[in-house]
Amino acid sequence: MACDCGCCGTHKGHGFFGSQKWEYIKLIASFVLLVVAFFWEDIVGHSWGMYLNPSWFAIIVCGWPIVEGAWHGLAHEKKIKTSLLITIAIVASIALEVIVWCGVQIDGDHSHGYLFAAGEIAFLMALGEFLEDVTVKRTRVGIEKLINLSPRTATVKLFGQLIVMEVAEIQPGDVVVVKPNDMIPVDGEIILGETAVDQSSITGESVPVDKKVGDVVYAGTWNKSGALEVRVTKKSNETTVAKLVSLVEEAE
Repeated sequence: MACDCGCCGTHKGHGFFGSQKWEYIKLIASFVLLVVAFFWEDIVGHSWGMYLNPSWFAIIVCGWPIVEGAWHGLAHEKKIKTSLLITIAIVASIALEVIVWCGVQIDGDHSHGYLFAAGEIAFLMALGEFLEDVTVKRTRVGIEKLINLSPRTATVKLFGQLIVMEVAEIQPGDVVVVKPNDMIPVDGEIILGETAVDQSSITGESVPVDKKVGDVVYAGTWNKSGALEVRVTKKSNETTVAKLVSLVEEAE
């Protein structure tokens, strides 16, 4: 993932503890226990508040991957990452809770306890990582579906004749013929014809966009009406769709 906090990617557990089911359980349980922790000292009193505080669950299960990420960044990559700063914040909150528990007075409002703050930090970071992970996976699945639907062959106009070629073999400068209701196989510029193109898979636009000579069209979009001749501007591995896939893979 793009974030380096360590709650996902190489620092996830294996088996059940690396599954999405565990992530759901971890986050739901942490949230419920943090709600309890919010009122904890009112329930059990200050003397036992630190030992039995439900915030420890969130600190351990949500915070441990963050600590792992911080250690990995320092020990193996020799870098100070966001995960290190978050780890410092969590450790500092725990240290302040110990100091308060020992009877030292600290200015400021700490009515809900510093352990609660530490658990809250760990939970929010884990939640953010989880949501980012889900979003990236859904994006990747959508792009992969688009790639699987994309045509493997295209009709190329060569020396006045129409020849069916593998899309991977088509080069910039070639002219591709696209029939109505066919998916456009390449990135290119329209040199003949007018149409409406459904490019929601690329741009998110819900309404087909009118296209004419000189306009750019993208691989993976649908030609809704008129026949087109398109001059190819990019190789198949350099199209907008291919770049989207590459960006998603880098983000992981």
